[in-house]
Amino acid sequence: NGVFNINSDNVSGLKVYDVFGNQVEANLNQTSDGTIVDISSKPKGVYFINVEKNNSKTILRIAY
Repeated sequence: NGVFNINSDNVSGLKVYDVFGNQVEANLNQTSDGTIVDISSKPKGVYFINVEKNNSKTILRIAY
């Protein structure tokens, strides 16, 4: 449905990119369980979420 929960605390940065490497505007909401990433207003497809935490980066591939 375009809404994803990143279950991680101490996230210092979060960016969303499309398959072409363009940064995508996403609605981000902090909760006690992590960060909610809402890209439901964007076209369906594959996206990459770059999560920065404790001086390390993780890239998550998501599709909706």
